[in-house]
Amino acid sequence: MERQVLRLLHRVRKPDALAATPLMASVCLQTGMANPVGALERIVKAALAGDDERTEKLRSAIFDADFRRATSNAELARLSGVSRRHFQRRRAEAVASIAQYAGGLLKSCRESRSSRNDRSWRFRREVAAFLDARDRGNALEMRCVSNNLVRLAEDAEATTLARSFLRDANLRLGITEAGFEPHESPLPQTLSSRSWVGIAKEVERARQLVLRDGMAQAETLASSAWKRSELRGFQGLAARAAAVLSATALARGGFAEARSWRARAIERLLPTQDRLLAVGLFLYSAYDERRCMDRALGDVLYERLCLIVPQMLGDGERQRAAVTALVAALFDARVLPSAIAPVAQSDSAFAHYAEKNAERIAEMLALALMALTGVSWDAAFDGLRITLADCASKLRPAAPRTISITVPKSQSAAIDHLKFDDQRSGRVEDLAGLHIRLLPLRSDTGAAHTRRRRDPVTGPPGAVASSAHSR
Repeated sequence: MERQVLRLLHRVRKPDALAATPLMASVCLQTGMANPVGALERIVKAALAGDDERTEKLRSAIFDADFRRATSNAELARLSGVSRRHFQRRRAEAVASIAQYAGGLLKSCRESRSSRNDRSWRFRREVAAFLDARDRGNALEMRCVSNNLVRLAEDAEATTLARSFLRDANLRLGITEAGFEPHESPLPQTLSSRSWVGIAKEVERARQLVLRDGMAQAETLASSAWKRSELRGFQGLAARAAAVLSATALARGGFAEARSWRARAIERLLPTQDRLLAVGLFLYSAYDERRCMDRALGDVLYERLCLIVPQMLGDGERQRAAVTALVAALFDARVLPSAIAPVAQSDSAFAHYAEKNAERIAEMLALALMALTGVSWDAAFDGLRITLADCASKLRPAAPRTISITVPKSQSAAIDHLKFDDQRSGRVEDLAGLHIRLLPLRSDTGAAHTRRRRDPVTGPPGAVASSAHSR
């Protein structure tokens, strides 16, 4: 730092060269002065502030030798009544004091600026993450990210943007916060990715063509949008494209295909939990007496139920059929004892856990019912919640039991592989011609085998000593 201060002092009489010095930009920023000579003078005065004789001599040495230089150092020393060497030592001491002061001042400035830059960088990253979650149609992730944005916002503009993002996520999830006005400010219009915008325009154009009976062109556009949405993971757009394809298939008499696309639209809708997306998802009612529950739609709803009640993963075909029939009865608002009895008799996990998860199940089914029939959320959710609570009370088993969650085969294989490694750990094996020692890498499998001093550092040719086996 002393060398940098000397460089600044040597350029005091050349303002342009002084301003071009990298350190000078930080000095000007810290002092708030655009004039580099004035900024440096302020730093010198602050570093050598004081009225005692010693400080005055140090300050005079700097100003006489650098800021107001009119003669040589030898002449300045003679005028000060000291030797030239003593004058140079005095000036060096003054430079050291300035360097110490400036170093501490600029360090705190850099740390503060670094902290601000870090928060600003994190805010920008979170904004990008929010837009990505919105493109993918993940309302829950949008809410989590927007809460982070509210925490990271540093000024009024950033706070306004973060709050608008949070309101957008809350509206999609149907969450109303206290003191949160629904129309306090417009929803964020921050642009999504270019690919998302292009697909969204195609889907909207296809929907308009369906309303104008341009089915062939609508099907072409929606099919292209569906493929690209699936490729990029845009679940909301995929749901809207599938809804259009269901309408075009129904218009040309493809009833089975229309039901298949209907199920795909609901399958893409449910993970988003987006109520705004569900409103008007289908251009016409997609669920009535003629188009009631079928196997494709029932399978989609059952798979979603398994996420809410994971114990159902271990149920067989008999339990699956019984629960699917009960879900169809819930949709039709005609839950008869004949629909409840098979679920109880088959001892499905749904009977044991439906009462505990009744509200979450009702929310999932209400989202699907709102999209299929066009009814309001309140009507769909309230009706399903009351009916489901009544069903759960009738399904309650006389002897409740705890049902273990079935682990998928892929996870079971990984667990078995870890057990196999633990059983082999500590042994020496020959794999592919390499002499290796297998070590346990998990904390619960014992201490690692350390090399003993008598072990050779190098082994015989073709062998590798004490190598760790890891995945």
